[in-house]
Parts: sequence; structure tokens; C-alpha cells
Amino acid sequence: MLAGLLIITAAALALRLPELDARPMHGDEAVHAAKLGTLWESGRYRYDPNEFHGPTLYYAALPVLRLAGVPDYFAANEAHYRLAPVLFGAGMVLLLWPLLSGLGRGAVLWAGALLAVSPALVFYSRYFIQETLLVCFTLGLLGCGWRYAVGRRLGWLLAAGACAGLMIATKETAVLTFFAAALALLVGRGGWPAARPGKTPAPAGRSPLPFSGARAAGAVAIALLVAGLFLSGFLSNPAGPMDYLRSYAPWLQRASGTDLHRHPWHYYLSLLLVTHRGRGPVWSEAFILALALVGALAAWAVRKPPQPPNSGGSFLDEPPRPPNLGGSFPD
Repeated sequence: MLAGLLIITAAALALRLPELDARPMHGDEAVHAAKLGTLWESGRYRYDPNEFHGPTLYYAALPVLRLAGVPDYFAANEAHYRLAPVLFGAGMVLLLWPLLSGLGRGAVLWAGALLAVSPALVFYSRYFIQETLLVCFTLGLLGCGWRYAVGRRLGWLLAAGACAGLMIATKETAVLTFFAAALALLVGRGGWPAARPGKTPAPAGRSPLPFSGARAAGAVAIALLVAGLFLSGFLSNPAGPMDYLRSYAPWLQRASGTDLHRHPWHYYLSLLLVTHRGRGPVWSEAFILALALVGALAAWAVRKPPQPPNSGGSFLDEPPRPPNLGGSFPD
């Protein structure tokens, strides 16, 4: 199984690595390169609540640039900057491993293949922007959260908290993912009994939600610690976390404005369904969207909750596959 994921990861790298410097840098990429240059030269990062998002992209790119043998900021080119998103984009295939007990071997391998060849994911994995890292950390949150839900091992919950902290430190829109995840958790674990008539109740002695208040507080504390370290430039700018909270005022104002990012609700969905401009190729994620819909419907139809593992061991042990859980992992 692991060998299969490694082969798919290698294929994902083969799609993402060639000719990274062939396309001129987008304006957003150039801005992030300049921000990285400041961090590289001064060793300090200062969060800006009005622009640019979080710093995980810069901190991830620095060791990659050094390993690539780039001596300083001025010697780096487009390909050097884009290496970090490429690695995170291809690395998402390996993050499917924690979901093995829920999806099954076949679904995990197919999900990995779709992650590897997805036109949107390949394209944005070759961009020096935050989105690929945000998706990667989100997948990490889902995987760790799932493993905690079926095994109740604290280590997985704390790892999920760390992933959530990385999401916060990557881009402000992480809060939208948290809202969607909380909604799904409530519906899927019995928070809204009327939402799924006839569903099986939570196992005796367990809360419908898969964590206690103390454990949830621990995960939140880890998330805030990780996010705070990055947003403060590892304590070089203590005001960073508070500036992060202030950032939502300008972002909400832009969301209701008339700038170039304002689109109808279906705009990005239509891009995923089909994209064709000029003489360029036709790109489509319709197949993956269809599988996501099938997977969502299959998950909704499940009547039995996940069962905990029957054996002890470390929190990294593989729990048995829960019964009757089908569907595909949406891209």
C-alpha cells in the first residue's frame, strides 16, 4: 500500500517539476518572493493585517532553497521559489495514508491518483502562493481527525490541532474550512438528530462528538501555539497574532466590494467544471466533482458509527476499517 502511494507521489512530482521557470512570475508570486527575501536577509517576519496572508509559505521555502544550493535571495529564480509548493502538492498523496482505515485501499489509491493528475492541483502546485499549503494542511487535519475519531488516541487529536494551527498561519480563509468541518462533524456525529432519520446512536458511554472538553481544549491550545509562533515570526514580532485578528476587517470589506476578486457564487464551480480560454486546452475537474458527490451521498447513507480499534499500541498504529463506510475521497 505504501509502495503504491510512493509511486503515485513520484508521478505527481514528475508532473509538477518540469520547466518550473518557463512561466513568468505572477504579481502575487513576486510579492511573496520579496517577503521571503526580507525574511531571508533579516531573519525576521512581520505579519501585515492588510495584505499578503500568513508566513508558512516563506518558512517552508527557506530550507528548500538552501537544500537546492541557492546561496542568497538574489541568486534564486522562479523554479527555486516554486519548489516548496511542488513538494507540498505532491506530498498530499502521502497524507491519504491516515484515511486508509476509512476509505479502504482502493479508494485511497484512486484518490492519490486523482490528486496527482488534477489539473487545478497540478497548476497551483507550481505557483508560489499559499493555497497549496492550505490544502495540504487541511488534508492533514482531516486525516489526523479521522484517526482520532476511530481510535480516540490523544496524539492524533493534538496532531490535528497542529494542522489547524498551520492552516491559520497560512491563510485567513482557514476559518471557512473550520466552519464547514464543524458543520459536517455535527451532522455526521449526531449533533442534529433530525438531519439523519434512523441513524445509529453513538456507542454507549461515548459522546456523540468524538472528544471531551479537556481534549478539545488541548487541541485548540496546540493550534493557537503553532499559529502564534508563525504569526509572531517565532516571537520576533509579538503583535503578529493580534494583527491577525485585525486582518478580518479589511478582508471582509473586500469580500463585499467591487474589486477584481468579486464573482458570483458559481464562478469557481464553473471553472472546476470546465476551463477553456483562447486556443488553450480544455481543463475539467468534472469527474472528480462527480466522485465527490457520490462519496458525500454514500457517507450520508452510513448508519453505523466508526468503531474503535481492538488492540493497544502507539497512536500511530493502524486501526481496523470501520464497517459499511464507502465512497471516494473528494479532491
